[in-house]
Amino acid sequence: MGLSYADACRLGIGHLHPDATGPRVPLALSSTTEKTRIPTKNAKGQNKTEARFDARLAELKEDGRIKHYEFETIRLRMADRTWLLPDFPIWLPDDRLIFAEVKGAYIREDAMIKIKTIAEIHRFPFFLAVYDKGWHVRLMPSRWDHGERITIFE
Repeated sequence: MGLSYADACRLGIGHLHPDATGPRVPLALSSTTEKTRIPTKNAKGQNKTEARFDARLAELKEDGRIKHYEFETIRLRMADRTWLLPDFPIWLPDDRLIFAEVKGAYIREDAMIKIKTIAEIHRFPFFLAVYDKGWHVRLMPSRWDHGERITIFE
């Protein structure tokens, strides 16, 4: 037995009942619902930690320590149907390319495995940038010799 039209009207959903006449348009969300939503991404699609690191990279670029950086523009293959979209490809003043992956204080195990694996597969230096009351940036170990020490984050 279904809901009667009268009961649907009392619940405020009479316009959705099969016996209703006119267009079946759902009720609009109240403006208070919209105001209480907290955005999780900024205009660039970054979460708060990524946006904070973006600001740090902007400072490094202004100081001349890096040449250019972008957000999630290069996709790297790890295996069949397995890809990593590093957070920040970064070009150094000497045109070398490095990557930085940004994480919060707590890193999930699967994310850590991907970061370690990508550093082993590709010849580019990969950095893990963790924010926990300040930035902790470290070069991920790999079998590739990256030559001189990269110290832009120190």
